[in-house]
Amino acid sequence: KGFIYNYVTPKLPEIIQQGTFKDPKSKLQEMTQEYFSVTPSYEVVEESGPDHNKEFVVAVSLNHTHVGKGVGSSKQKAELAAASDAIANWDQIRTVMNSE
Repeated sequence: KGFIYNYVTPKLPEIIQQGTFKDPKSKLQEMTQEYFSVTPSYEVVEESGPDHNKEFVVAVSLNHTHVGKGVGSSKQKAELAAASDAIANWDQIRTVMNSE
């Protein structure tokens, strides 16, 4: 109980303000809908490895423009990595999308 009050509670306003409690896909979707009124789409662009140890490469796109890429041991993990990649490049994405 003391741990929560001492370490978590003081950080709650910052966590809520920055939205760091959200997974990258949710956060990217909110950002893209707010700025561009579009929903990101995810596509597996590469799949390799044996069935028991697959590796997936996923691209995330906005209006058919690739804005991020991620790799993971499952499609879901690769999608999360792709969303994180897009968020990390958000300023560049805004520039490209606004020029279209």
